Amino acid sequence: KFGSVPNGFGTRGSDIDLTVVSAKSKEDCDGPVAVERLRDRLQPMLQEQSGFAVVQEIYGAKVPILKLRFEECLEVDISYQNVRALRNTRLLKAYASLDPAVQGLVIAVKLWAKSAGVCGAAERNLSSYAFTLMVIYYLQVDLDMPCLPPDAFECQGLGSEDPRVAMMMSWQASAPCASSLVWGFFRFYASVFAWGREVVSVRLGRRSSRGDDRFKRLPHRSVARIHIEDPYELDRNLHCVLGSEQEEKLIAAVRKASAGSERGVPPVGLG
Repeated sequence: KFGSVPNGFGTRGSDIDLTVVSAKSKEDCDGPVAVERLRDRLQPMLQEQSGFAVVQEIYGAKVPILKLRFEECLEVDISYQNVRALRNTRLLKAYASLDPAVQGLVIAVKLWAKSAGVCGAAERNLSSYAFTLMVIYYLQVDLDMPCLPPDAFECQGLGSEDPRVAMMMSWQASAPCASSLVWGFFRFYASVFAWGREVVSVRLGRRSSRGDDRFKRLPHRSVARIHIEDPYELDRNLHCVLGSEQEEKLIAAVRKASAGSERGVPPVGLG
C-alpha cells in the first residue's frame, strides 16, 4: 500500500492505493509493461471476484491505473510496479511519526483544501500530496522540524533505523495548540512565503530561491508560479497540474483563511 492511508495522513473517504510489486525487481517498470500486467493478468482475476467492480481503466497515464470499487463503498486504485510511490509513503510516514501535531496539521489542511475547492489534480488543482509537502515545508522553516534524508527511505534504505534519521526522531512541535499551527500555516503562505520565487523543498528543508543551482533540474522554475519540488523526482514540479485560474483561487483562499484566523474565524471545513 501507498498514499495517504498508510502514510498516516488519510482522511475519511480517502481511497486506497495499491501497487503490485514483483519479488524479482525493486525498480519501476515502463508503462506498456504495466498496462499488460494490469489489463491481461490482474483485471481478469479481479473481475472474477464478486466484491470488486472495475470503475475505470487509466492506461494512458504516466503511471497506469486500474480504478476499482469494493463492496460499492471503497475506492481502490491499483498500479503495477510503482516502486517510487512506496518510498514517498515511507518518507511521509516518518514525518507523521515525529509528532502527532504533524499528522493533525496535514489532515486539517487537506480538509480545508477540499472544502475550499482548491485540491484535486483532476480539476487542475494541486494534489493532496502537494499540500502535504507544503505543510512539512512550513514546519521545517517555521518550527525547525528536521529535514529527513530522502535516500534513507529508498527501497534498500534503513528508513527510521538509519542513524541519521534516528537522531532526529525526538523532535516535538513547539506550538501551544493545534489551532496555532493551522493559523501559522496560512499566515506563512499568505504573507511570508515568496510565492513565485521560493521553492517548497522538503529535501532541503530551508528557504531557497528558484534560482538556486540545487533546483537546476526543476522544470519551469523561471515562471512566477508556486514551485513544489518532489523530494525524489527532482525534475518534477508539482505545480504542473495547476491551472492559472486555479492558482489565483488558491492564493485567494489562503489569504482568506489567514485573515479569518487572525479574527478567530476558523477556515472553511474546520469550523
